[in-house]
Amino acid sequence: MAAIRDLSRERLIHELLNFRGALRLDFTEDFLARLSDEKLRHILLAACMYGRPHRVPGSEGSLQPTEFPDET
Repeated sequence: MAAIRDLSRERLIHELLNFRGALRLDFTEDFLARLSDEKLRHILLAACMYGRPHRVPGSEGSLQPTEFPDET
């Protein structure tokens, strides 16, 4: 998911703190600040795939849960 890969650390934390979807996330800013960028991206990707499968932050258009963009 190129859109999540390209988000800054600040934007990753913002997206996780303000995530709205079927899945309720309850993270504190302090907890998220202690995680690596890789872990933040992993959590956001999982939340998007499970809790909001038709929108990925920064993406153009929508992705279905079974679609994976080419990584060329």
